[in-house]
Amino acid sequence: MKNNIENYLYRMIDDARIKTKSDLIVFKTIYSHVNPKYGVCFLSLNQILARCSLDSKTTVRRSITSLIEKGYIDKKNRVLDGEHTLSNSYKIKPL
Repeated sequence: MKNNIENYLYRMIDDARIKTKSDLIVFKTIYSHVNPKYGVCFLSLNQILARCSLDSKTTVRRSITSLIEKGYIDKKNRVLDGEHTLSNSYKIKPL
């Protein structure tokens, strides 16, 4: 990725719209697990929760929604053969 994690975190810390520490933690986790070949993160909600050491899936979901709304990440729902749900993919948006 062109921009490093520090650039993103500095921007997010200065962003008055980022109100919770969990947004920073979830972003850092997604960023850290981006597959360099595809440029996206394929962690499941449970995997993000475990790596963030946050208290609930609801907190992780809220942070993901917040990061999407604020323009830091994109989320794509993935389905196999039109019926089997896979983990979402998350793409870091450029600064």
